[in-house]
Amino acid sequence: MNETSGYTQAGLSYLWMLIKLSVVYRVLTTVYSAISNQWNNSKIIGLFRNPESGVITKDSLAYRGFTKIFSFSKSKFLREHTESILDNSIIIKMANYLLHNLLAFNLKFIGWLVGIAVAFNIILTIFASWQFPSILSGGIAVLAFILMRFDVNVTSYLADSALLKFIQNIIDCKFNFDFFYKTKTKGESRIICAIILGIISGLISFFASPFMAVVFILGLTFAFLVMYKTMFGVFITVFLAPILPTMLVAGLCVLTLVSFIFKVIRERHFEWKFDVLSFLVMALLGILFVSAVTSFVPMASLQVFVLYAAFMSFYFVLVNMIKSREQLFSILVTFIISGTLVSLFGLMQHYFGLTLAQAWVDEEMFATIGTRIFSTLENPNVLGTYLLFTIPIAIALMWGNKKLFTKITFAGIAGIMFLTLILTFSRGCWIALFFAMAMYITFVKGKMWGLVLLVIPFIPVILNLLPQNIVERITSIGNLEDTSSNYRLSIWLGSLNMLRDWWVAGIGLGSDAFMQVYPLYAFAAAFAFHSHNLYMQVLAENGIVGFITFMLIIGFAFKALTFAWNKSTANPKISVGKANAHADKLSVVPIGIAAALFGFLLQGIFDHALYNYRVFLMFWMVIGFATLCKFVMNNDATSKGEVVND
Repeated sequence: MNETSGYTQAGLSYLWMLIKLSVVYRVLTTVYSAISNQWNNSKIIGLFRNPESGVITKDSLAYRGFTKIFSFSKSKFLREHTESILDNSIIIKMANYLLHNLLAFNLKFIGWLVGIAVAFNIILTIFASWQFPSILSGGIAVLAFILMRFDVNVTSYLADSALLKFIQNIIDCKFNFDFFYKTKTKGESRIICAIILGIISGLISFFASPFMAVVFILGLTFAFLVMYKTMFGVFITVFLAPILPTMLVAGLCVLTLVSFIFKVIRERHFEWKFDVLSFLVMALLGILFVSAVTSFVPMASLQVFVLYAAFMSFYFVLVNMIKSREQLFSILVTFIISGTLVSLFGLMQHYFGLTLAQAWVDEEMFATIGTRIFSTLENPNVLGTYLLFTIPIAIALMWGNKKLFTKITFAGIAGIMFLTLILTFSRGCWIALFFAMAMYITFVKGKMWGLVLLVIPFIPVILNLLPQNIVERITSIGNLEDTSSNYRLSIWLGSLNMLRDWWVAGIGLGSDAFMQVYPLYAFAAAFAFHSHNLYMQVLAENGIVGFITFMLIIGFAFKALTFAWNKSTANPKISVGKANAHADKLSVVPIGIAAALFGFLLQGIFDHALYNYRVFLMFWMVIGFATLCKFVMNNDATSKGEVVND
């Protein structure tokens, strides 16, 4: 086996040597080096590299205005009053017992809680309807009585389990189980808390249903957990954003924001992260509010603004909570794991014959396609746009990791996402991913373009191996006989007509405002809820000032990533303390995030996926990841004693 592997490696090395000696390869690398040198020395890239262009000094008007807005967080009276309420409130004390005992999975606490709830339900059932309880109720009561005898924290045993160690090894990410106070899992006070909550749950199960009683306890625990640990709120929001319905995600963002505000108030020396990008995000929030108020349908636009504000506020929470490479790596892994689950559900839709809508398929031109998957995101193009965020980041995590098994894991995750993207049959997303990955390879390993020589002769063979429906979809790009292409072109032309009159002030936020004005400019039968173009839509809704602000945010996000990439390449193996153990793993992440943003911007030419609120939130997450890369690299450089002006 080893001998065969050696022959294979020698053969590949010899083949690569022949390619490098070829005239075509030399020409390609010469051209690449010339373009690369011109690019690196250009004024455009110089602007991105200039650290001063992203600085907001503490003496500036913008910084002083920002600190004025949040000056309440430094109030000694407010802090002491808040701490007094949190420390003395009976409800907070009960919440603490519930939270810590369920996090510890304390069997005695759970036994009392479930036992009292079931007993109360049985008593009410007997007296209300003179019926004996079911066998299931009796069985649960017996099990609860048994659990009361074991005062054990199951989580403590789970932390040392072989299964958990195996999972941590796969993704090369260590889980922290030090998230509950053992003192809260002892004593009689917690039993009193369990009895009170058991009585309430018993009443809910009798008057509503046992399911609602479970939802009540779990929902209460979840809310208290977010309030208790803001970082949990950050991670769970990143994880659940593409999975939960929009309103639940919005509620989670607001709950995390409230938890963050309490954290800021209670920490005496909380350090805000605030730069030009953060200032622009705040400015855009103000512009969106004005756009909503002056909209053709102000009430509908204000509802859109409330959701936008909830999701954009998460950017500030994310940027100010994540402070180290380890945390950044963990949040990116969480983002990717969530994308994997979304992708797997999409593949289930395709391979297990779940009922799908046909509204996105031109059945006359693409009779072989059958269905286009959309997973949890309601629309194939929206799912495709979401995957443009996740695939480059997954590849960057794979590329930077040194462990072979972890590399294979992330490569498999990227493969699952790529297959899901293919099955969305979203041509705009296919094109966007191609150019996004071309950008990634150019910056990370530009000389790999020499491998194009190996691929070109096999392109006809690859096309023959692809399923017919995929080949038809690829070759249809730009074909106006396709109803979707023709329809989209008509919408663009109508939107351009509308922009001639409304490019200065905009028409207002949301599809309701768009539909009030667009029909006056639309081509026959080309009606739509948005312009199917990101840039037209931002300009139409918010006017020229909003459009410029949005584009500046994109520009400064790329600037932050350029700064992080330069620091990463200048210090490829930073090892300042244990917190920087993830230096190598994040070495190419700035380019992965840049490729994700680049792919999203290209897809924006063909569609406006930000109308989907959850994609809107994930866009701001990715902008947050860009800002975090800059701050994390800055901290590393500062720790090594470098002079950093950003």
